[in-house]
Amino acid sequence: MARKRQRNSIQGEVLCNSLEQQEQQMGSASMPQPPQNWPRNEKEVHPDNISRNDLHNLENLPDFSESGEQSKRSRGPTMMHSGWGKDGGILHVELNDLGQPIGPEGCRLSSKLGVLARNGILAPLNHKDWRLLPDLYQNNIWTDIKENTDATEEMKRILMMSVGSKWREWKHEAKSSGYDSYTNDVERLANRPNRVEEDQWRALVHYWSSTDAKKKSERNKESRKKLTMPHTSGRKSYSQIIDNMTKEKGVKPTRIDVFKKTHTKKNNEPINEEASEVMKEMNDLAEVYPELNVPASAPNDVYSQVMGPDTHGNVRTLGKGAAPSFVYGPLYKRSQNEQRDFDKRVEIEVQKVTSTLKIEMEEKLFEAKEEIEVMDKKLSKAEEDMEMMKKKLSEANMNMEEKIDDKVKAGILAYVDSLGITLGSNRKSFSNEQVSNKFIEDCQQSLSPDSVVDPKKEGSPDNV
Repeated sequence: MARKRQRNSIQGEVLCNSLEQQEQQMGSASMPQPPQNWPRNEKEVHPDNISRNDLHNLENLPDFSESGEQSKRSRGPTMMHSGWGKDGGILHVELNDLGQPIGPEGCRLSSKLGVLARNGILAPLNHKDWRLLPDLYQNNIWTDIKENTDATEEMKRILMMSVGSKWREWKHEAKSSGYDSYTNDVERLANRPNRVEEDQWRALVHYWSSTDAKKKSERNKESRKKLTMPHTSGRKSYSQIIDNMTKEKGVKPTRIDVFKKTHTKKNNEPINEEASEVMKEMNDLAEVYPELNVPASAPNDVYSQVMGPDTHGNVRTLGKGAAPSFVYGPLYKRSQNEQRDFDKRVEIEVQKVTSTLKIEMEEKLFEAKEEIEVMDKKLSKAEEDMEMMKKKLSEANMNMEEKIDDKVKAGILAYVDSLGITLGSNRKSFSNEQVSNKFIEDCQQSLSPDSVVDPKKEGSPDNV
């Protein structure tokens, strides 16, 4: 313990002596310290400046450390000892083919890295992003790792990535317990988490109370709501789970196998209904396309067909550091410049194809308009011809009626003339006389055998 305090003291002195260098490296990454009169619109957290109501609220805050009924008992934080190994010596680090920690010491290594991430001297929390943490801090953390493990420089990327992940988790935990649990900055400042440095906590509370931080928090909460299938892997990393499954079955599991393993409860039931439906969909698709359900088959395997493509440079279900270039080989290693050139070439080709299609469509549209105009002219000509035919047909009907009337008249005259008959009391000869139209019509309507006078009875009294 004395050695630990001495080492932390030396580290603190080194960091303090390099303050000017840190400020130059930090830029906007470090959270600024709040002004001396902060918190504004509230009393300073000092016994003489707190009102009776605020003091009453602070005195009556629940003490979860003393009441076992008010808080669930947990295993407590992991403590740092002189040596990371089981016997107090060097901890052996075993990595898989993707450079991820595995083996029996994997969980122990993860816990020790978590202790470093929670050390306010080595990894201060008053920075907005782990990636912008000054090199001075990260170099000291890497030095501490090498002193207690047999890690090599090739392992630095994945191990420091793990420390960064645990640093973010610790920051979220501190915000949940010391900030979100209270309604004003007075209570938040008075309830600083034990392992957070006082000056860092003051800067954190001031930053989290800003408008930008609140907007970012709301966006993150909305994104978090979309994660509807929580995993059941606990403290074990995905790389350790895959290593255990490989040793049990003798073959490396597929991404579907890992998803089922990490989203199934102890009774072998899916974690929820949505996870059950996703597993069923994966099984059905794997039966149809078995070649797309093998480890590291392709980015468009069965898992990605159901869950969507991978993003942010990480292949899901394979753990931290499983970049596509590591999983799928050198085919997917492409620098950002190459990617931009590739995207630009694709965009140019798309524009060419689009322009060609646009020209072809305009030409076809022009031809279609010409054909429509020709069809309109033909239709107009057909309508004119139809009107002409109607007119000729009407004239033909009129001529036909006149001819029929003439034929009828001529036939009647010929018939009457052949009979040599006399109609009524007037005796007429029809051979050389013109018969009026009215007479012909009367003949057509009233001519009958009873009205015809026989010449032999011409001298009868009825005809006199």
